Amino acid sequence: MAAVEANRERPSVDELLEAVDAVWNDVDRLRALVHGALDAGFGPEVLPAAERVRVLDPDLDRGVVLYAQALSACGRDDRAEEELVRHIRARGGHADTWFALAGLADRRDDDEDVATALDQALRCDPDHADALVWGWRRHAERHGPQQADAWLAELAPGSWRATVMLGERVLYRDDVAQAVELFGAACARAGRRGEALRRAARALAARGHDAECVALVTAHWSASHGPLPLVEAIEAQLRLGRVSEAVLGLARLRGLRDAEDHPEVADLYRRVEHLRAQHGL
Repeated sequence: MAAVEANRERPSVDELLEAVDAVWNDVDRLRALVHGALDAGFGPEVLPAAERVRVLDPDLDRGVVLYAQALSACGRDDRAEEELVRHIRARGGHADTWFALAGLADRRDDDEDVATALDQALRCDPDHADALVWGWRRHAERHGPQQADAWLAELAPGSWRATVMLGERVLYRDDVAQAVELFGAACARAGRRGEALRRAARALAARGHDAECVALVTAHWSASHGPLPLVEAIEAQLRLGRVSEAVLGLARLRGLRDAEDHPEVADLYRRVEHLRAQHGL
């Protein structure tokens, strides 16, 4: 049912089972339904559907992770770990499967197994967002924010995402110069990925450092990064009162094929055009 898939409200068990039957042979909808049901607090009721997803899902790692989550929701953590370990031994490690193991080890309060699984997840994908955020929070809870930041610093040379996170932490301590340096390093490590530049620009703007936001985007942006980092810079230009520079940025934005796919771009067009007319530019 749509309510289950969108997780807007908790359905009855009968409604859930009816919804499962309706999408039993549609793996994408069944996967979404299982995710929604687990988020709504179901466990045994959805386990057969999760096992069905594991069988049908062309992404075998994704399928086994969802099945392990369903087993854990049934209180069967040992079985969930067994399934993940068996899968890793048969097919090799994957960031998501190792990260799922880290969470299960955490529930056992086994620091050594957590560290091993988390390390393996980040070896498979140094920019795995969930592993980095979860790992930082766990370190902060157990050892304090400084030790958590030190953990990020160890990972940063091989991870643009860890570098951005570290920059955000440094910015939180109001060391703007070091934050800008870290953000620049993150952009270099990210290459063509636009997310690093956008996150860095947004972090600077959120703390009132609009000039630094504009300078960072100007130094690192290219068309391959997409429109969103440039949007952040144009917004910063407007807050700085630099209308002519915002107009120039808008001209670059218009040259991007996918720019108009983003709702914030259309609103920015209207506001900049209005200001351009007001200033006779």
